[in-house]
Amino acid sequence: MNMDLSALNLPANPVVIDCGCNEGQWLSHVKPQLKGRPKIVAIDMLYEEAKCCQLNHSDVLVVNTALSDCYEPLVARRHKCSQSSSILKMTELHNKVWGSPTHKPVNTERVYTTPLDRLMERLMIGHVDLLKLDLQGYELKALKGASYILTQTDHVISEVSWAELYEEQVLFPELDEFMQKAGFVWRQFYDPRYLPAEIDGFIWKRGQMVCGDAWWSRK
Repeated sequence: MNMDLSALNLPANPVVIDCGCNEGQWLSHVKPQLKGRPKIVAIDMLYEEAKCCQLNHSDVLVVNTALSDCYEPLVARRHKCSQSSSILKMTELHNKVWGSPTHKPVNTERVYTTPLDRLMERLMIGHVDLLKLDLQGYELKALKGASYILTQTDHVISEVSWAELYEEQVLFPELDEFMQKAGFVWRQFYDPRYLPAEIDGFIWKRGQMVCGDAWWSRK
């Protein structure tokens, strides 16, 4: 998620929520683009990654929780490349698209989910300038738990996919339909990932976009 945020025209002192912060890599890229004194909340389901993010960004409030539309205990699948860790099981297509053994699962962790609405209420956040999601296929479940805060949000940037890189993950058309019903319009794709070669059993051709990041803004 390396992106130029200038098109969003964010105000000074913006409120930014980073869902799926990992070790804070995205924040390292975007914080220099934010004006004034931004209020940033970073969220990750993995304890060690959340702890690392806090060490890397002492000016950010980091919360260690998974996000969903309800409270429940779940099992997270940790991968050697921790940015690929997910509540959902990775498919073989993911490994073929990324072509790296570092994305292989290494163990599981027990995590607990929190609806984003309840978390924002607890943190007394009433307006969000930018909501970012990178939840490895679990974005729709998180957004369903953010029905109120979405009405108070100006921009959403989310990882999206056109193929199941994780079992039962949300694909872009369904996510875009949800966002439209929530009052948003799609604006732009960032950081697209293309098929590196022909893959057996996959109907798309080499060079077709498989995943990337999408930006929506309130109508």
